[in-house]
Amino acid sequence: MKTLFFLVICFLNFSAQGFVKDPMYDDLEGAALVRTLLKDGKLDLAQPEIKELQKKSSPEAGVLLGQWYHLKGEWKTAIQELAKIPPSSPYSEEALMWQGRSAFFAKQIKECVAFYANVFQNKHANETDALRKSHCEQQLGKIEKAWTTVAKARVVFPTFAVETEWITLLLQLKLVHEGLVASMEWLGTHASPATHYLNIAEIFQTSGATTSALAILEMARAQHPTNLEINLAISQVYFQKGLMMAAEEGFRRAAITDGKYYYHTAELNRQTRRFERSLYFNAAVVDEKERLKQKIATYVDANKYSLIASLDPVIQRSDLQKDDEIRYALAYSLVRTGDLDKSLKYLSQITKPELIEKTTVLRQTLIDCKEKKSVCRL
Repeated sequence: MKTLFFLVICFLNFSAQGFVKDPMYDDLEGAALVRTLLKDGKLDLAQPEIKELQKKSSPEAGVLLGQWYHLKGEWKTAIQELAKIPPSSPYSEEALMWQGRSAFFAKQIKECVAFYANVFQNKHANETDALRKSHCEQQLGKIEKAWTTVAKARVVFPTFAVETEWITLLLQLKLVHEGLVASMEWLGTHASPATHYLNIAEIFQTSGATTSALAILEMARAQHPTNLEINLAISQVYFQKGLMMAAEEGFRRAAITDGKYYYHTAELNRQTRRFERSLYFNAAVVDEKERLKQKIATYVDANKYSLIASLDPVIQRSDLQKDDEIRYALAYSLVRTGDLDKSLKYLSQITKPELIEKTTVLRQTLIDCKEKKSVCRL
């Protein structure tokens, strides 16, 4: 009976308090506590505290309830609750910003623009609110208004996010040169991390302005010469433009930071049939299996069959002896060098379905050659 009485008392205490406080919230109460809980994403804990504020007719209860609905993803309900706050309330400006945010996520585009009408005069607004207003204006086809909004935002909220939106708008209006000038001016006057250069370069590349993207990336490399992502991005753009030596330079620099990119440097040269350079970088590939397989592929492309055949002992000491593509390359090379018996041995071990037809043809050619005792011509 005493145990039951104790449990009832505990339950009543819990109900009266609303929730058992986390020690980190001990110094907070009322609206300040609710704001901290909402900021920390503890919506379940914030709800009973908001109800307590409503019971006490707190003037902040309405705006906090609206925020709670917004953070729950119930944006239309949030707008309705926030609309109950009168213009004379000291929390009306804050309510407008939360209405704008909810309208943006609820895709109520016209309402979004209306709620954000005075975004630059509202002390509760931030750069994201200004950008959301611009996005809503763009969706309504009001590009000039969006332009004006972002232009003001550059003054009120001079941040990287606002600047990238400005550059994006310039490119949408086909003002590529102006976008490049704005980009270089921003990057040149701020201690920009590598990610800022990469983000701006991607904006240009996505819009098709690859020459401007390269200008930004080269500027980035001058500031961050050993950055892996920058060197790889440069290689990709140069490769797309068909400038292989410049693309190779990017991979080579990346390889200095991370040795695995020696493989990519060699592969780029192999695919562009610069075999000597491919073999040069191939020698720096750390993984023995990858290095040997790539070397064989390079010899195949270069028609260096005697060199492939000479690798037979090395292949036998590695796992590549079980690779059907390597077996076929060896078999073919051995035919070209006159070792028909060893070639047949490798051909008989191949089981990969996509190689069976080629293997059958080559094997029959070898058999015919042996029977006729003539030189095989492939």
